[in-house]
Amino acid sequence: MEQKTILIIEDNQLNMKLVKTLLQIEKHQVLEAGSYESGLEIAKERLPDLILMDIQLPGMDGLEATRIIKEDPELMNIPVVALTSFAMQFRNEYLVRFAPGTEMPLMFFPSRTLGSFSTPCF
Repeated sequence: MEQKTILIIEDNQLNMKLVKTLLQIEKHQVLEAGSYESGLEIAKERLPDLILMDIQLPGMDGLEATRIIKEDPELMNIPVVALTSFAMQFRNEYLVRFAPGTEMPLMFFPSRTLGSFSTPCF
């Protein structure tokens, strides 16, 4: 498997550590940000192959942060994957705010247990 650079934007340190460990086991380079603002700065400096975005960030939620990333010409082609323990709530909010009538793939990450991972991107 080819090594990728993956940016995790996650404010919960336990979730950050778990996702980081899983990615490092697969030999990926992991970049960390605890807020959208620091994540955006890192993304612009390092241009990661993938961004894993917590959707419940303090201040700006991950949906709005993703919208801003996708409107930035430098970053718009970087896939963004949602990290959440509230899969159905997130899916419903995404569909209402961004893509009514469509399906949105999702990375499901429960905060207390390791859940299932799929192949989702915005």
